[in-house]
Amino acid sequence: MRASHAAQCLAVLSVLAAATAFSPLSSVLLRAHRRPLAHTGIRSLRAQESPVGEGPSLAGAGVPAAAAKQGAVGAREVAPDILERMSMLAREPPAKDASLSFICPAVSEPVLGPEDTKKPLLVFLPGIDGVGTSAEAQWQELEKHFELRVLQISGEDRTGWEGLQGFVAGFVTDWVTRTSANRREIAKPVVMGESMGSVVALAMSLRADLKDKLGGVVLVNPATSVGDTNLPQIADLLVSIPNALPQGSSRIAGLLGSLPDPFGIQKSPLFASLSFPNRTVGELAYGVLGGGFIAATAMDLKQYQNMLGFLGTRAGDLAQAVSRGEGEKAVLDVARDSAFAMDFLLSIMPAAAIQHRVNEVLVPGAKDVNARLKDVTVPVLLICGQDDNMLPSKNEGTRLKAAIPSSSLVKVSNTGHAALDGRFNLTRAILRSKVVPPRPTPNYVADFVMPSDEAVEKAWKGTQGLRDIVSPVFYSVDPTTGRVISGLGGLPEQIPGKPILFVGNHQVLALETGLVVGTVFKEKGILMRGLGHPLLFSSEDFGGGEANGNIYQTFGAVPVSPRNTARLMQSGAAVLLYPGGIKETVPNRDKETLAWPEQSEFIRIAQRYNATIVPFGGIGAADLVRVLADEKELAELRKGPLGSVLGGLLDGFTPPVPEGTNMSQQFSGSLDPDRLKFEAPPLFAPQAPWDFSRFYFLFGKPIEAGEMDVTDPDTTAKEYARVRQEVEGNIAYLKRRRPTDPYGQILPRVAYERINQRQAPSFDP
Repeated sequence: MRASHAAQCLAVLSVLAAATAFSPLSSVLLRAHRRPLAHTGIRSLRAQESPVGEGPSLAGAGVPAAAAKQGAVGAREVAPDILERMSMLAREPPAKDASLSFICPAVSEPVLGPEDTKKPLLVFLPGIDGVGTSAEAQWQELEKHFELRVLQISGEDRTGWEGLQGFVAGFVTDWVTRTSANRREIAKPVVMGESMGSVVALAMSLRADLKDKLGGVVLVNPATSVGDTNLPQIADLLVSIPNALPQGSSRIAGLLGSLPDPFGIQKSPLFASLSFPNRTVGELAYGVLGGGFIAATAMDLKQYQNMLGFLGTRAGDLAQAVSRGEGEKAVLDVARDSAFAMDFLLSIMPAAAIQHRVNEVLVPGAKDVNARLKDVTVPVLLICGQDDNMLPSKNEGTRLKAAIPSSSLVKVSNTGHAALDGRFNLTRAILRSKVVPPRPTPNYVADFVMPSDEAVEKAWKGTQGLRDIVSPVFYSVDPTTGRVISGLGGLPEQIPGKPILFVGNHQVLALETGLVVGTVFKEKGILMRGLGHPLLFSSEDFGGGEANGNIYQTFGAVPVSPRNTARLMQSGAAVLLYPGGIKETVPNRDKETLAWPEQSEFIRIAQRYNATIVPFGGIGAADLVRVLADEKELAELRKGPLGSVLGGLLDGFTPPVPEGTNMSQQFSGSLDPDRLKFEAPPLFAPQAPWDFSRFYFLFGKPIEAGEMDVTDPDTTAKEYARVRQEVEGNIAYLKRRRPTDPYGQILPRVAYERINQRQAPSFDP
């Protein structure tokens, strides 16, 4: 019998390990081992709020009465990592004192009630998990713009369809009432639902007592399509698993007790703190099969790849720990993580709860709202993963878009059912939609905040690969002697209130920009705020900004226009201007030839604000590519048999202006809109790697714009030509001196830098 128990126990441990891999908490576990989640602490995280009363109630949610009395705004606690949070919630599930409650995630912003906040309420209604685990990556950004509240549904809750929507409606109505009582002019609340929560959110927009109080509704992979799936049958099957297994009611602790315990796990404080040993074999089997089903249907390809990478890393760490004689601790760590994941899963989604949520909430709810879609009057934002394997979200988004009068659809490519794992910028999608009032045109100059040390370091590391290849060298002109010197010692110091205008040539594909801005900032502490094409500000993800915002805005760039140039000058900023614009970034056979306009307003603006102009030139990027056919040669091709194929692809385009952009503000003054047009590109290819050129930059002698003569167009044109000639002179100097660089070729340069672990020297100025 003991052998039989041992075999059973081994089977249990095997499926437990599998549960870690295939639980619906995969994205959470991955984040847990990348960084701690910046929550305020488990007590603030679980601060419950009643739908009625005088304010947010922290009492009864693990917060001492004295602390609750102080209100929702207070000191923050050290955040537990996500695994600790999972273990806490496993032992003390959400809504301990009530089956339904609202919490404020409180990632980084103060927790304010309707009487105090200036931000609109955003209510998040979770999917079938009941707690919103898969959307946690979105909380920190969302709470910057909204007073965020997340519905928590206890694993023991059995509230039906009518009761659930009544609870949510009561909370929103009470919030609006308390806001109105204080005469606060705040945008209307937004209700957002994911999967099952989308059905409830849609019902809120149809309630006579609520629809006029809402700003809009956001539906993420809405489960209104549940009727087209087998989810009800699958839920019934899952709930039958515990009773279908032999010895399904046997406790895990009883089976483990009959086995040897070489690592002392069963006697450890960890083992004693877990509820897992008190689970039954049937519950564990349900957890593995249920978690496996969710993983198989909710995760997309990228999430699978991340999970496999995570498991490979854990396996490698375990093997290394064993080789170092630290196997006991490593095994305990694996056991802890696995047990926490299983405890969490079984606490928030027991089999009976899943069956109830599908059959008593989802199915009747979808039937209810689907019959009244044409009656929805508030703006609706649909967000649908195009690779959702749990629900037919791709088709459902299209159906709802056609059926709901005031709706818009965002299709998220290469994303499955768990669409809110951090790759998609949910906040940006909401702010650009009609569910919130339109934002005023941003003031890129006045609203700028210096980038954090972390952002600077991240951006610098982002240029490391290019720096390794092109090994950029910087020279400047000593303002006293007029001689070229190595380094940036000739640059002027930035004096508060006195602007600096860096004027130079753009290079092919704009490869030099990050190198120039980064090096000047690192070595001189001067942040060159670029004047960029409006396209660069059309997306927060432009330039590799990920979910953290637009990298160009982060480092102070503004859309190019005379007005923005003047604003920067007036603020005393250091400004980076490429008069040739995007035309100079297009590969061509006339390398490093300036494409400046015949006249430019920057001379007058610089003179008006007494700026110091620093002309600079750079070379190298043009030698990374080879033009195979220029514009004229391609034009001839378009006349031939391939014209019908190539014509539309090679006509150039004018990029779309971001929604909400004030054209009169962005393009006021003498800026020629034609200069924003992308020209027809040539046909080009990369040079052979061994022919890659080094990058060289020369910052010329500063020119005091306050001393320039701009009394009439002719004198202004002469000053403009003077600056242009300085830039062309810098380029010519670098081209003339480049052949004397002993490490100008990439192969000897890379060899030198790898051996000596420092940058290879260049030519003496």
